Amino acid sequence: MKTHDLDFCSRPRLVATSKFSYNCLDISFSPYGEYWREMRKICILELFNAKRVRSFQFIREEEISLMIDSISHSSATPINLSKLTTTLANNIICRAAMGKKYPEGDYEKGIFHKLLLEAQALFGSFYIADFFPSIGWMDRLTGLAGRLEKNSSMLDAFYEQVIREHLDLERTRPEHEDIVDVLLRLQKDGSHLTKDHVKAVLMDIFMAETETTSATLVWAMAELARHPRLMKKAQEEIRAASLGTKGKVEEGDLHQLQYLKSVVKETLRLHSPIPLLLPRESIRHSRIHGYDILPNTRECMSMLGG
Repeated sequence: MKTHDLDFCSRPRLVATSKFSYNCLDISFSPYGEYWREMRKICILELFNAKRVRSFQFIREEEISLMIDSISHSSATPINLSKLTTTLANNIICRAAMGKKYPEGDYEKGIFHKLLLEAQALFGSFYIADFFPSIGWMDRLTGLAGRLEKNSSMLDAFYEQVIREHLDLERTRPEHEDIVDVLLRLQKDGSHLTKDHVKAVLMDIFMAETETTSATLVWAMAELARHPRLMKKAQEEIRAASLGTKGKVEEGDLHQLQYLKSVVKETLRLHSPIPLLLPRESIRHSRIHGYDILPNTRECMSMLGG
């Protein structure tokens, strides 16, 4: 793919991705072209630059401390690590993207969590219209089209509420801009961005981060529990980095945790959060190992084979 990257740099227009991305107005699923380059520029310069990531450091530290306190208070009873890590990832992303947690309290009891789970299931579903457009009406018979319409409408209403809250003139302005603040500022400054662009970017962030982050953390802990010797080595490295007056590891100490970084990399190698990369589509004819690949051919690459 390194050799033929430009030949397969676009994305196919699929039923679920088009619906959730507001007809490919996001970053992940937009076809290769001028619009994609412009959105990529906004991401690099405004949304995910080093300064912006540092501005969210206090959010990450606060939420991690809350999770550690929760574990400490439950030390005498079993804990659901998957639930804790999912809540952690969601709270960090919600605060960074939208300025506050949704909902306040137990994330897994909230409607937003249920909507995201349903959206993820719909993303991975088989749509007849993607492969046989002439009989795409069969998706309505299976109920899949109805589920997709209902879920996307409810998520749209949720994102609309978030945008209205950010546009409220009586809203207390935070010290640091969140992602919605940045996108609305760009819109006000004359950018082509609309509300649908903001919603599409939010969908990208939540679909890409929440469950994948949680799954990686859970698998890392599972592998360390299976290998006590390796867990002890990781613990010793963390304790050495947290010695002194701090008593905890901060983001500035991560450069010292080389073994822990290796644990994360090996976890991602053994247990990829997703089996396949996002589908690609060829934009021109190419020849690979004697096979002719025609334009508009869809290509799916295994994470292990990539």
